[in-house]
Amino acid sequence: MKKFLIIVKISSVQDFCRFYEQFLTGRVFLPSTNALPDHSKTILKLIVPLLEDPFLINGNVVSCIDDTESGFGMTIDIKDGLKTVLPEIIRKLSVYEQYQDIFSDQPAAETAAMKEIPEEITGLEMEIDEDEIQILEDNHPIEKKTSLSQDDSVILAGDRDDNLMNLKMENESDDSLAKVDLAHLPDFVFQDNDAAESKQEEDARETVSEDSSSEPEPEAPQEFALLPDDESLSEGFTMDFDTADPAFTLPENQGVSGVLFEDLKKMVEQGEFEFELEKEPDVTGEKIPEKKDLTPEEREKAEPVGQFFMNLTKAMLRSGYYAPGHPGADSAKSGLYDEFISVLGDQREIMITNHNSRDGIDLMLTGILDEPINIRVLVGPGVAELFVPKLSEYCERKKLLSFALKKDIKPGHFFQFIDIMSDPKVDDHKGKEAGKYLTDAFIEHGITEISTVFVDDMVELESELPWRVEMAIHRLAKDLKVVPMFKGVSDEAIKQMKLQTVQDIIRPLKHPTYLNDFLVNCYLIAKYVKRMASEDIEEIVVEAFSIHLLLPTSWFTFKELDHLKQLKKERPDNILIDRRLSGIKRILKLISRRVVVEKESGAQTFLEHLYQNEILSFNELPADVQYVINSMKLADDIRENFSKYSNAIGNIKDPDEALIYLKCFRRTAPVLIDSGSWEMLKRITLLIKSVSSQKPINTDKVHSGLKIIKSNEIEDFSDSKLFKSLDVSERPLGFIFKDVTDKIINSYEHADSKQRNLIDKIINELGSFGVDITSKMLIDSNDREVRKLSYEMMISKGDQARKWAIKVLDETSRPWYIHRNAMMILGKVSDKEEDFDCVRKFLEHSNPKMREEVINVAVSLKPHDGESLILKSIDDDDPKVRWLALRTIQHFSPISESAMMELLNIISLPIPKNNEAAENQINKTVNIISAINAMTYIPISRKVEFEILEALKSISGGKQSLWNKVKRAVGSDHETPVLKAAIPLLGKIGGSQSKTFLKKIIRLHPDFSEIIKKALLQIKS
Repeated sequence: MKKFLIIVKISSVQDFCRFYEQFLTGRVFLPSTNALPDHSKTILKLIVPLLEDPFLINGNVVSCIDDTESGFGMTIDIKDGLKTVLPEIIRKLSVYEQYQDIFSDQPAAETAAMKEIPEEITGLEMEIDEDEIQILEDNHPIEKKTSLSQDDSVILAGDRDDNLMNLKMENESDDSLAKVDLAHLPDFVFQDNDAAESKQEEDARETVSEDSSSEPEPEAPQEFALLPDDESLSEGFTMDFDTADPAFTLPENQGVSGVLFEDLKKMVEQGEFEFELEKEPDVTGEKIPEKKDLTPEEREKAEPVGQFFMNLTKAMLRSGYYAPGHPGADSAKSGLYDEFISVLGDQREIMITNHNSRDGIDLMLTGILDEPINIRVLVGPGVAELFVPKLSEYCERKKLLSFALKKDIKPGHFFQFIDIMSDPKVDDHKGKEAGKYLTDAFIEHGITEISTVFVDDMVELESELPWRVEMAIHRLAKDLKVVPMFKGVSDEAIKQMKLQTVQDIIRPLKHPTYLNDFLVNCYLIAKYVKRMASEDIEEIVVEAFSIHLLLPTSWFTFKELDHLKQLKKERPDNILIDRRLSGIKRILKLISRRVVVEKESGAQTFLEHLYQNEILSFNELPADVQYVINSMKLADDIRENFSKYSNAIGNIKDPDEALIYLKCFRRTAPVLIDSGSWEMLKRITLLIKSVSSQKPINTDKVHSGLKIIKSNEIEDFSDSKLFKSLDVSERPLGFIFKDVTDKIINSYEHADSKQRNLIDKIINELGSFGVDITSKMLIDSNDREVRKLSYEMMISKGDQARKWAIKVLDETSRPWYIHRNAMMILGKVSDKEEDFDCVRKFLEHSNPKMREEVINVAVSLKPHDGESLILKSIDDDDPKVRWLALRTIQHFSPISESAMMELLNIISLPIPKNNEAAENQINKTVNIISAINAMTYIPISRKVEFEILEALKSISGGKQSLWNKVKRAVGSDHETPVLKAAIPLLGKIGGSQSKTFLKKIIRLHPDFSEIIKKALLQIKS
């Protein structure tokens, strides 16, 4: 007997609590225009908030209602099914605090439910859109009696209950004709007997979710309100609103239902955007509070500036004795302006700061080098003891904290500045009034090229900051306050002055940590600048930032944001934290505008963080970030509902559906890699590999449909070189992973051993494409451990690695080190003599490392002319190549008689008179003797014995022998290695002549007695 699946979804905990009392009656009335006939068998699928898994309850239709007063619907009797499922419902829900009220007395509730079930509940009506539920029999929809267009709701007859408005009965599918007939479920579900219907809830759930028939019904997709991609925002976006369509908001428990197949289909048909490689900004530069050690070049550049400030101090002190225009005052200022322009060089300004620290008062100079310099470092300790106290005392009298001289200052303003700062009248003003007096004087004279900070200009800060940041905030507050006061300056000029001011102020901060401290505290300035709001100040600050510093700085801003959020949890009523949080969010939103407009690298990850922190709404994001976020949601669904995807792939029949799932996995691969979900990627890889050789995936329709939609083109994977190089079974996985190889490699380099093991397994399943990835790691990685592991992995690939190596060696444009890697691998994985043909071309390569590797491959593959190749290499110009050739000749045993004669001819060559050449000849002789001794078969052994004895006759008294020549050329120290090499060889091939010779040697060289005795025993045997 067939059963019909009816899905009831309850949207909130409160709705379930109200529904639960009616549910316990054992009968539920479901409003529907598709009422089933009486006695129809049903399975009620109850989706409850907070739980991932639904409850499945067997039941049957006991009555249908078809009148305009009561509405359309049917009553389902679930008494028998409830007996089995209710304990499970109570057990699972009672652990949640939200359900405690209705399960406070669980045993009593369960007993009451089992014993006292009312006959029927009537009057419950559900008005629902026609797409919400369709119940089919034999895959044909039942004819609808009417069509309702009202919103989903539940109404009690005669008394509407607004509290039940969120109860929804719906079909799993989003299609207009839902396929929820259970005809294709396993047989035991259709048995019309009590035993079948009283199975445990878990068995029933497995029955619905798993399909074992020969013609399986595709698993019904589940509801998922996925945020839509919006390609219309790709060029820019507006951030003046923060109202998202509720339909675009993800449900709290999206994992309960998952992605609808129709949504999935729409998503994979959208154009792809490239995922940026996620990485932390490079902020490894050291924070240097001040420059203490100067290079000669730095000292040459900075010392004149120190001298200028000493001269400037003298001028201001001396000018105070005279009235402006007095010859004495003019004499004190003479030449100072030209000196200033000379020492400033290419810098925009120089600033001196009267800095109080734990170590006392220091005068810090900023603007010449990358970091501030203590003026004591420039003028030396002796001069500093005289000069620093005077300038410091002067700053104290004037209540001066700092002043900056800008390059574009005119001579008149420069000298007026000195006159104003020298005016003794200011000393009559007490406390903070001195600063105001001097500031008013600068404004009156229109001096905009000098920035001063007095004690009364200080901003009250909310936290302790580095002195450089504090001074930057004080200066910005002062400059923004006075700039509008200058007369005759246009609004546009003032705007540019403000922008330039901020740029000058933040330039010395340099490090992102300092810049972040400045950025997140600049909102405090608004309290002191009445004509500018915090937002206006923050906007001009963000605009002044160098674009390449914005994102590295924002990385620290996000850390600050996280810290403040944690503090907010601990101190929810702290107004200061609220204010700082608001300021940081405004700044990050302002930064987002610049990085999008200027298309800064790394913007994608930055904007994604803004969305995750609820600073930007989805609709405010550019299209590529929307794409990334939706891909993340899709990846979450795969992680949470992988069995759904696995079942779908395993039972798929339609090539078009197969393409959708392949494109789905392709889209989510970058997300899964970035999140380190290697176990899930492994499962996906194994799943796709298991079906890649089967239909419908292994069909021309699927292969030709592997197209990649990009913003301005459609890439046909089936027409690519990679596609054609892969085996049929490797192509689907190649399609999924082909554009994330860099991510895989980057992840591998930073992975731990467990993660690398998983990545190795994934790469191994990719076949020849996996070989390409591994070879890229081997070639490009700067990590020695990664290269080692990649080499070992390549060796394990066998014939696939062999094909790769031959392909690379045939590509002559490749760098030499890649060819060398390919030869190393070929020598390990191949045993085919003909493969040496692609190596032969490197015999005369200019790089000796390449010639060495040719020898190694020749030893492995044993080409027909390998013996002669090795003999030729014995005379190579490079000593390492010669040594390797001599050490490897033994691997071609048995060698020919002609090859042996060549070796003996080398031994018998006269010793050169040049010491270095003679030493090389001796070493070559030793290596040849050792190589012959290592051979399993030695041709013309009598000839070999004769030549060795001739070479060693000097040891028994011969005057013109090789050994005498050796002694004269390089000394007698080489006697030992020659004897050690020759004695075992004579024992192996020698006869009576060798026996006689060795007996003489043992008397002359008793230290060799042991090896000589052993050789004599060999000759005797």
